[in-house]
Amino acid sequence: MIFGGHGPNILNVPLLMTREAESRLYITDDYYQEILINQVFPFIEEQEPQLIIISLGFDAHRDDPLEGMNITDSTYLFLAIILFCYFQ
Repeated sequence: MIFGGHGPNILNVPLLMTREAESRLYITDDYYQEILINQVFPFIEEQEPQLIIISLGFDAHRDDPLEGMNITDSTYLFLAIILFCYFQ
């Protein structure tokens, strides 16, 4: 689903946040990986890029006190492996 931006090469994916016990909003690894597999990677493949530049901030990590996401190291590893293997 494409929201905002202009042109066929922009993908914005709204993330649905859930609440954990202490009422902190968060996104799980499974949910984040599902979005990557089902929306982001197919979109990238459609674009047939000659170059992929990734700005991978760690503000989505569960230990970042300023953000409400709950991504663990395993998702960052998953992303790196998939990008390396899938887009060679």
